[in-house]
Amino acid sequence: MSALRSCNYTFRVSIVALLWTLVHSGFIPPALANAGTPAGPSYWAISTRKIPSHSVTPGVSRKAAVFKVDSDGCLAQADLSALQEAIETTRRVVIYVPGNRSDFQSGHTEGWSLFQMLTDGAGSQHFVFLLWSWPADRITFGERSDIWIKACRADAEAFILADWLGNLPANTSVTLVTYSLSARAAAGSLHLLGGGEIDGRQLPTGPEGRTLRLRAILVGAAIDAHALGPGGAYEKAVAQADEIAITVHRRDTLLRLYPLLYGLRGPQALGFVGPTSLDPQAAGKITLIPVEVWTGKGHSWSNYFSALPVRGCLIEMATGP
Repeated sequence: MSALRSCNYTFRVSIVALLWTLVHSGFIPPALANAGTPAGPSYWAISTRKIPSHSVTPGVSRKAAVFKVDSDGCLAQADLSALQEAIETTRRVVIYVPGNRSDFQSGHTEGWSLFQMLTDGAGSQHFVFLLWSWPADRITFGERSDIWIKACRADAEAFILADWLGNLPANTSVTLVTYSLSARAAAGSLHLLGGGEIDGRQLPTGPEGRTLRLRAILVGAAIDAHALGPGGAYEKAVAQADEIAITVHRRDTLLRLYPLLYGLRGPQALGFVGPTSLDPQAAGKITLIPVEVWTGKGHSWSNYFSALPVRGCLIEMATGP
């Protein structure tokens, strides 16, 4: 398993002042003045909360609500074409999918924290950060029933995400960041992009011609440990990705109970033991991140995303080549 694994300040101010004077005097059009100025990191949000699972068919991602987030974290309605244009400019997008029982506000809070962390660690790298908000709010009081309902929705969400990813510009670098149950959506989307099928749903075209650079970091992954291997629910996911990082936490009390979702003898969670079966050719794409010494026994978001190895891996994935 060893394969798992700032130029003269005064001069700049003078130039800016000159450009401002020329633009506001009408000598230079504003659009021309901005030409060649690289777009900095930007924060966007997509919400699929109003898309019912029974309407998940090809093209469904066009029905999602899109928001642009300003520098204060406030959201404003936007359109999909504006988001696509931002991604086409940077050719780099980081997608954060919150975990189960996350409403829009809590997901945005987590996403904003990750965006700030990446902005601080990315240096001069420009990227689009995208919060992918799905209907993960608690539905029932029963633990098992609520998780299974959300697991089914996460599989439908995988199709919406894959449908959207399939429309991105060629050579776009995509980093999928998940927490807990949302690993189903990310792994499922990769599986579908690789030509796989989930619950009878399959993308209308195969993987031919797809040129996205796909990475994923599955944090506290609440999916079956064998799901990425041969015969697993998302067996085509690893082949479609350039790299997948998986946290492993054997002290996570919630993931320890994962087998009880199936009864008395269910499979272990991927985030608890790591992958239990992999195609030998795919094993080299997997990086395991042990986090026991960095976190407590809980399954909380802050436990995982405050761990230095997780933060370091995320920054490397989001800003690397």
